[in-house]
Amino acid sequence: MKMYFARHGQSVANRDKILSAPDTPLTQLGIEQAHALGDSVADKNIELIIVSPDLRAIQTASIVLDHIDITSSNVHILDELHERRFGKLEGTLKPPEPNYAYTFDSDGGAETRDELIDRIKIVIKKLKPLRDQIKGNILIIGHSVAGYYMRELLAGHESYEAFSDDYNRDNAKLEEIDL
Repeated sequence: MKMYFARHGQSVANRDKILSAPDTPLTQLGIEQAHALGDSVADKNIELIIVSPDLRAIQTASIVLDHIDITSSNVHILDELHERRFGKLEGTLKPPEPNYAYTFDSDGGAETRDELIDRIKIVIKKLKPLRDQIKGNILIIGHSVAGYYMRELLAGHESYEAFSDDYNRDNAKLEEIDL
């Protein structure tokens, strides 16, 4: 059994360079990227899709579902997989500092790094039992920041200070993860 992670297709917030809110939809390019992601997993024996509750991730999963041989009953929303919450900063332009969304600790009531680490540990704890419950593979559709924190925690880095600087992932690009 394998697990794959993909970031959602391009959202309006990605295109407009704003710190996004949960209800940010896909752009036309994001829709096309989601179809390409669907094509890329068509031969991966996906049995289960785990998806963030944020609109852009749900839209991506819905499009991917059209490309594989499972039903919507095999798509499960995992609430803790949502993107980092940016508090009062949601909907504002991203600051010019590179990788700000990954590195800042807390501004304007945003989720702190420690809160984000604790939440992603819950995601990992909920995903681990799935390895033994299904025969096929699992596709996780989430977000860049949450995905970065998940990769770092799975690599054994228990604190933000130990994390790598390998931040960004392209929209709708597939990567295998070890859980």
